[in-house]
Amino acid sequence: VEALVQEDSRLDQYQKLIKGEPKIVWEWQ
Repeated sequence: VEALVQEDSRLDQYQKLIKGEPKIVWEWQ
């Protein structure tokens, strides 16, 4: 369960990154 929570947090931050700086995310991938 803890691992899932950590992954959820990462996904949350990732989505915020996409909304905040889409260009950086595209280059990052």
